[in-house]
Amino acid sequence: MSYEKEYLEIAGGYYTIDLVVLSEFVGLTVKAKEDEEEQSYEKQIDVSKYEMTKFMLEIVFTNGDEIDDKMGITGLSNLPTSYKMAFNTLLYHNILKEV
Repeated sequence: MSYEKEYLEIAGGYYTIDLVVLSEFVGLTVKAKEDEEEQSYEKQIDVSKYEMTKFMLEIVFTNGDEIDDKMGITGLSNLPTSYKMAFNTLLYHNILKEV
């Protein structure tokens, strides 16, 4: 059985948040301990990346209600600079990706 996904249009495109990329972006793998028999690794969070990414996602989520999907990408020109910066940065780091 084939299942076709339907995405909602956002500013003339279809975008998702890549949770794997997000996790890798804010995470930092650090060698926890070294044992002769086995090595273990611990996942720690880069707090500055986490907080900035969280803030940018909040901006996109809260200001995204003002997008006129019928105007496509040109409808984004009236949005605040903070939204544009957050959206572009999330796209640049592949956290937001077009499908």
